[in-house]
Amino acid sequence: MRSGKRLIILTLLGVNLALLVGLVAVNMQPAQARPFKTTDYIMVTGKVGQTTEGVYIIDVASRKMIGLKLDKTSKKMQSMSRTPKNLLTDFKVSN
Repeated sequence: MRSGKRLIILTLLGVNLALLVGLVAVNMQPAQARPFKTTDYIMVTGKVGQTTEGVYIIDVASRKMIGLKLDKTSKKMQSMSRTPKNLLTDFKVSN
């Protein structure tokens, strides 16, 4: 009976070791990072219409804002303008 338990324990240890080696081998690939110019953003969400939710994203470094809306009926994301808004121009702020 003891040799049966020992065999089960050794088998389980072997399986766990094989799984650990497989996990390490899969995770050894280097991550591909994307460089960002800035990571300082402000996001605000809210209702834009009856069936539409929106999000405004402000890039603080470039002082630009873009608005996106999600139509619940079509489930599609759309930009609210063709180009990002320049907040300095829109609020008439001089540098």
